[in-house]
Amino acid sequence: MLIAVAGPYSAGTEEEKAKNLEAMNNAAAEVYRKGHIPVIGVNASLFVAEKLAGLPGKEVINNISFAIVERCDAILVIGSSPGADTEREIIKNKGLPVYYSVEEIPENSNHNKYMSLELFSARLILRVLSGDDAEMFFDFLLRNKEFFRPWSPAYNSDYESLDYHKKMLERSKTETTDGRHYKFGVFKKDDPCKIIGSVALSNIAMGNFRSCFLGYRLDEMENSKGYAAEAIQHVIKFAFEELGLHRIESNIMPSNKLSIRTAEKCGFVYEGSSSKYLQINGKWEDHLHYVILNEKL
Repeated sequence: MLIAVAGPYSAGTEEEKAKNLEAMNNAAAEVYRKGHIPVIGVNASLFVAEKLAGLPGKEVINNISFAIVERCDAILVIGSSPGADTEREIIKNKGLPVYYSVEEIPENSNHNKYMSLELFSARLILRVLSGDDAEMFFDFLLRNKEFFRPWSPAYNSDYESLDYHKKMLERSKTETTDGRHYKFGVFKKDDPCKIIGSVALSNIAMGNFRSCFLGYRLDEMENSKGYAAEAIQHVIKFAFEELGLHRIESNIMPSNKLSIRTAEKCGFVYEGSSSKYLQINGKWEDHLHYVILNEKL
């Protein structure tokens, strides 16, 4: 979980402020030891407030802090203050956990478990990718560059840079540590050193939502062999049984008939459409919403 740490900061002296901030940082360290990602709004906003000398510092700090808390899955409150109380209410009103001691926070047993996660199907290996896989992933993207273009955002100037994709995979792996994103590389068992596809669970939200988006790509030369459906079905199983998600959504352009057939084969159901939903290859495109629900929850 991404857990906000809230407590009093403002005080009569700079020494008292430093002590208050130290208390929040100490609590954040304990949150991390429990396998969660801690964030402190004051830490993120102090330096910004210093650069905005013409604006009220307290207002800047509160605006940034509250925006950060809006994105959290829970909050640890170590003391009361107007700002901390507001942050607590933001989380409470969303129906998410409010903790008042580190001891109340459950251990995240999956913190390290999923960092080197592998799934196995009859013909495939699915493994969470990291920066170490950059060369293989880069090769996969380049050899399918034109094949993927009609269904992808416009390629930026760094698309043909290995370093760019390594940084993207490193960022993805970091998001895996807090349970927000899982990017699986797809490998054939008889050729485990070559990526033939990817399946990603993104924007994972827990609490009362327990939902995410699904994206997938398969090498042009491996299409129509059932690999995409085989990989997706195992990722769905992981998402429902291991992560405890309730809903997975995949958004597909109406012209992408192959992806629609794959989604339907995996049990996704058409739920509706949105006009000009995503900018693809430089143009705003309509998308169809396909959804699968975990009926066991």
